[in-house]
Amino acid sequence: MRTLLVLVVLGLIKTNLIAGQSSTFITDPKQVTSRVRPDVPNFDLERLYLTRLIGATAWSPDGKQIVFVANISGRNNLWLMPATGRRPVQFTVSNQRQTAPAWSPDGKLIAFMSDYDGDEQWDLFFSNARSGEVVNLTKTKDISEENPVWSPDGKWLAYIVKPRTSPNYEIDLLDVTTKQVRHLTADTPKEKNNIGPLWSKDGTSIVFTQLHANGKDSNIFLADVADGKQTLLTPHTGEHNYIATDFSADGKRVLLTSNAGNGYDNVALLETRSKKIDWLTEDKWETTSGRFSPDGKLATWTANIDGNQEIFTRDLGARFTTALPLPQGVNSFGGSESPFTRDGSRLLFYHNGPNAPQDVWIYDCATGKSQQMTDSFVGGYAWRGHGRTVPRSLYLKRPQVADIRIRLRAA
Repeated sequence: MRTLLVLVVLGLIKTNLIAGQSSTFITDPKQVTSRVRPDVPNFDLERLYLTRLIGATAWSPDGKQIVFVANISGRNNLWLMPATGRRPVQFTVSNQRQTAPAWSPDGKLIAFMSDYDGDEQWDLFFSNARSGEVVNLTKTKDISEENPVWSPDGKWLAYIVKPRTSPNYEIDLLDVTTKQVRHLTADTPKEKNNIGPLWSKDGTSIVFTQLHANGKDSNIFLADVADGKQTLLTPHTGEHNYIATDFSADGKRVLLTSNAGNGYDNVALLETRSKKIDWLTEDKWETTSGRFSPDGKLATWTANIDGNQEIFTRDLGARFTTALPLPQGVNSFGGSESPFTRDGSRLLFYHNGPNAPQDVWIYDCATGKSQQMTDSFVGGYAWRGHGRTVPRSLYLKRPQVADIRIRLRAA
């Protein structure tokens, strides 16, 4: 009798489950609504497609101007903007795209890279910052030269180079005056790439990173500029990544990102003589090293915490870490040589978030306040000046000295 009762109960449960499944229906998408946020502007498809791209940036040496990449004209060209926040002026006008601008130490030239009809075989150029005259430095359609970095005296450009038929990147040096090229690295194993050259402040040595193609192992080397002799700074066993992001002014330390400490990317200082590593972070967030401040007292990094990327500074003397009070979202470093102005008073960064695409911002280190410099919503940039904001749709480009067509001449 008890067995029969159990079977009846189980049968009823099964019947109810089947009945519940049969009553299931697919939700009508038109009935699905989201919570209304009156403080967030509407973001329709038309506005999405009119959003402009903001790319690489660089400070002028005097900190008065910013050069940046934008596609407001339909191509990724270079634009100039006063650091006071006035409207930008298009610097290069070309059907070819440009990126990786780098201002020469004397402020007279802006180096950049440009390819041919999107073939990614980049050449190096520089442009006179006043007249706009452009010179092709490399003119090699079957060799890609990328990411130029000026020597401190402005006489050389270090960059990575890859022939079309080559499997990997090497590092070359170009004499800006004679256009002669020297190989800093050569005959690197095909499964490895040399990237990220960082000049010492006296210009006698370069730190660079050598990456394995599998992405699981990398090393940092110190190379003598005069003879090319290389010193391995990160000897290790097993697979670990070490990636250099800055070289201290005194040449004694390298700021780096590595997963050798606890298996997660963290930030550390590497002593170039002893090869000793001092860990600045030991987190389980995605943490990436940035740059030293110009006076060498601060180290910087970014950390991806709960979906937001924050920027941190570390006082190396007091060993005190500060999160910069920036808008919430994804914040990352701008600038080519450094995100800092040379006097260390301001920091250039990118910001994007759920209600804003990537734009260029400036952080004032003294006041702790941030200023948005570009506005990539709806077709251009808002001009904020004299207490007014000019709508982006009303932006008209006026002829100015720096607003010229690219003029190529023989190097």
